[in-house]
Amino acid sequence: SLASCEYCGNGFDAFPQYSQLARLVWMIKGPDFEHRRCEQIVQPPDLMPTLLRICGLPIPDGVEGKSLLPILEGKTGEPEPRLAISTWTMPTHFSKEHVFCRRPAVTDGEWTLILQEPPDPAPPELYHIGTDPKEDINLIGESPSQAKRLHREMLAWLGNMGTPAEAIDRLRRIPWPS
Repeated sequence: SLASCEYCGNGFDAFPQYSQLARLVWMIKGPDFEHRRCEQIVQPPDLMPTLLRICGLPIPDGVEGKSLLPILEGKTGEPEPRLAISTWTMPTHFSKEHVFCRRPAVTDGEWTLILQEPPDPAPPELYHIGTDPKEDINLIGESPSQAKRLHREMLAWLGNMGTPAEAIDRLRRIPWPS
């Protein structure tokens, strides 16, 4: 189980998003698509715009994801820089207020930063996926500039998505190693 591998903490909101848990398999078959593996960062919000494009339908304004149809069609080119952020904001059974995930993570496909908020703050974790795909070696002390870059990009993205200001402020107050 995940708990026996120490991949999840105590409580529903302390589930860290290590790459081994966050990778999704999405397969689609059709006469116009050859078998291929996508190495680009894609996310569940990309599913709807992809299916709409396959069906020849427009993507509504305000949709967060992007169509993966060019990838499915084998079109190449420089992929745009992309982040995957695992977090959520939701009302819970014990509060009508929105609760923000205590273990948010952000990755650019090369580096993954995992944060932990109070009440049990822990130092951030940083992993280089290319050399450490199982995320065993925390490089936060060796590569603080990568961690802070991902942190800035995560805060900017959350702000653009309308995340409540108090949740973003909590992420700004994460204790960083000296």
